[in-house]
Amino acid sequence: MRNTIEKTSVFGVLVNSYRLSKGKMREVAVEKDALPAITLEMYLWWFRNITTSFRYRMWHPNDHISFSREIPLNGDFDNEQNVLAELKFGNYNPSILHISKKVIKSISKENTLRYSINSSILDSNLNDLACINSKLREIKTGLEIEFKFILPSDTPINFINSMKKHIREENTHLVEFLPTFYKENIKREELFKFEKITGKYFIREL
Repeated sequence: MRNTIEKTSVFGVLVNSYRLSKGKMREVAVEKDALPAITLEMYLWWFRNITTSFRYRMWHPNDHISFSREIPLNGDFDNEQNVLAELKFGNYNPSILHISKKVIKSISKENTLRYSINSSILDSNLNDLACINSKLREIKTGLEIEFKFILPSDTPINFINSMKKHIREENTHLVEFLPTFYKENIKREELFKFEKITGKYFIREL
């Protein structure tokens, strides 16, 4: 399904801004957010396990509509995902966005492993219409994320502010449900592994 380019939709604003900017992109904002009680392991698990529209809507019940994943060419769901996500935010109408997500690992000066996630919104020619880089860092109280927004240089300020607000709200919802949801599903995954190894199967509610 392809988007009809509507100037009042999320996709339409990005396409129009990209054209007005003649493809020129710039860093429009850098913001930090703290997610108490969320660990790095939980966040990466969530990235790898948003598999249904139901889970996608948990992340933002008001703005998220539907979700599907494409199989990456290398089959590496853990570190690379191409998704079709239908969403809206602010006063902008819903759009189905083709989003490419990649987990990037790096070694810090202190010789510790660091993670960031690049999320790019693509047009039909696979040009980047927008990119959000999320640097992840565990802190004593949970997880700190630094978001870097790279958008077409002529993107309206109201659109930028609406996108930032949407992401802050996503983080608020994650804090509310992910710790419990993660623990429940990790237990279920461990049980599946046990069943596969031992051949013993248990009746349970899913």
